[in-house]
This record gives sequence, structure tokens and C-alpha cells, in this order.
Amino acid sequence: MKAIILARVSTEEQLTDGQSIPAQLEKARQYASRKGLEVKSEYQFDESSLKDRGTKFEQVIEEIKNSEEHMALIVETIDRLQRSFKESVLFDDFRKQGKLEIHFIRENLVINKTSNSSEIQRWDLGVFLAKSYVLQIGDNVKRTIEHKLRNGEWPARAPYGYYNFKNEDGKSCIAPAPYESKIVAQIYEWYGSEGYSMEQIRFKLKDTFALEMSKGKIDFIMKNPFYSGQMLFDGKLLPHIYQTIISQQLFDKVQSIKAGFNKKRFKFAGLPYLYRGLLTCGCCGHAFTPEKKTKKSGREYIYYHCTQYSGKHGTKWITEQEITRQFSELVKSMVIPEAIALEISHTLEVSHKVTDVNYYFSLATIIIPD
Repeated sequence: MKAIILARVSTEEQLTDGQSIPAQLEKARQYASRKGLEVKSEYQFDESSLKDRGTKFEQVIEEIKNSEEHMALIVETIDRLQRSFKESVLFDDFRKQGKLEIHFIRENLVINKTSNSSEIQRWDLGVFLAKSYVLQIGDNVKRTIEHKLRNGEWPARAPYGYYNFKNEDGKSCIAPAPYESKIVAQIYEWYGSEGYSMEQIRFKLKDTFALEMSKGKIDFIMKNPFYSGQMLFDGKLLPHIYQTIISQQLFDKVQSIKAGFNKKRFKFAGLPYLYRGLLTCGCCGHAFTPEKKTKKSGREYIYYHCTQYSGKHGTKWITEQEITRQFSELVKSMVIPEAIALEISHTLEVSHKVTDVNYYFSLATIIIPD
């Protein structure tokens, strides 16, 4: 009779306690030799990889199903083959059809078409104990997750902009990724300036970072509170211990802008900020962002300030009114040479069709005195 050998491990501890995959394979080969079984194929996988587990297990089932011969399946113990009664139904159908007999080495148990009720009960009991073991592992995982959350630790893979690593003590840690964290910060700065829609941010990412990113991913990043110091797990918002990428103030502002965007169609020209998206900080080069402030008198003022993502510095907040005054002083200092002014005047007299002021400025050489 031809045989299939199956070996697997569930935990790292099993790699070193005599239950490693090579040890299981060697034991199964020796068993097959003693029983006069011809080994046709061998399967091995790590149970911690659910994808690997599903793929390899399906291959075992397909080989048994497609075999025209009576096959033997050799495993070290029951919990190496199955951990639920759902799988028992499948293997029991193969057994009743005379296509399969299962050899459990440690239990010294062979299940086949002629197995009696006592042998079937031993099989069922082994599956029950295996399932109980899985449930205990699940409880341990839940306790571990709860412990991590209480300590401000993220119990899963780090979000985009961060990376997972182990410190010198072997403890799992999370830190901002040098390159991706800058992308996250820039997305928040652009959107927080109210000068860019998500579609425009997609183009900016492509131009600035040569990065293709969908609007869905951009939206997901902008909704994730992890970047400002909080983690959302199972519907609960908890503080974490890791370095932040943006400030809580900027995160809240982006959420406010997004909420307003969803309620009312985004109209770039309709926003009340004259210089949004146009100003950058002279100290660090990051964007200036506008904000409304209400004085005790009830009067509203619009201020512009640096996001200070790279660190705090001495740049002061400045009112929109003061920016306008400074621009006015700059425009007053501009001089259009007389010859160009005469050219523009002549053009106006000749044709009334040209009305775009940018056309006339394109003719002029503007001089700004020192």
C-alpha cells in the first residue's frame, strides 16, 4: 500500500522539543518501513502560517481524492492532522469509501473501513483534546493582546509609516520608518492646508515621491489616529507608547476638514483662506497652515503658522491681514518700464477682445527695486 506522510509544528517550542518536522518525518519513515508501506509523498508545514496550512492541507485532500488506490496517511499524533470535528467528517467519508486508512503513530491507532466503535471513539477523543488545546491557545493569545494594550503596545503589524523590529532584549517594538513616515506627514500637511483634495494629493505624491497611491489608501492613512499617538483596536481608542509622526492638533484638523468635505462639496475657490497652499516656512520649508481664531470680542481672525513637523522653532503666527499688507507693499514697489506700459496701452486701444490680465503681465518685464 502506498502512503502519504504529513508533518507539522504549531509553535516555536515544538521545533526544539523533539517534535520538529525533521524528527516527525524520520519517525514516520521508520514506521512506514516497519509496516511495509511505500511512501509516495510527504507534506510538511508550519501551523503558524494559516495560508501555508490551508494550501498544503488542500493538496493532501486532493491527492487522496484523486488516488485510484487505497492510501495510508501517516501522522505522528492526532493533533498533527486535525483539530476540529469538521475535518473528521471529511476523513471519515474517505475511510468509509475504502479510499483511506489513517495511522496515528503515538496513539498506536489505525483507523480504516473496518474500525470498530471503540477505535472511532479513541479518534474522536483525540480530536476533542486537540480542539481543547486550540481553545487554550486562543485564550492565551487574547490575554497577551489585552496585556499589550494595557501597556500601550500595538499587538499587530505596524501601520504604514512605521516598521516592526526587535530591540536588544528581543522585545517587539515599533518605530517610524525613515522614508514612509515623511510621506505620511506630508499627506497630513497637504490636506491640513486645505489647499489640496485627495485626488490632488495623489498627483503630488507621484511628483514628489514617485509614489502611486490610491485615494482609498490615502483616506485610510488620514483616518488612522496611530500617527498622532492613539491606537484604535476592536472599536476602542487607547494611547500608545510609540513615537508620533504628526501632532494631535494636525490630526484633529484633518478630521474636521474631512467631515466638512463629506457634508458639502469641496470648492477650492469658496474656502475663506486667501493664501492656503501658497506659503512655506522660511526656517524649515514646511507648509504654512491657516486657522481661524475668535477673540474675546467675538471677532474672528485668520492666522497662518508653520506645522513645525521637523521640530519647534521661533516662527511666529501671522494674520491674513498682515500677509495682505506685506503683499500690498511688495506690489506697490513693482515698476513696469515705460516702453512696456506704452505697448500695453496701445494694445488696449487696438483691440478690446483681449481681457486676460495675465496676458498683459506676460508682455511686461516687472522690476522690483532692492
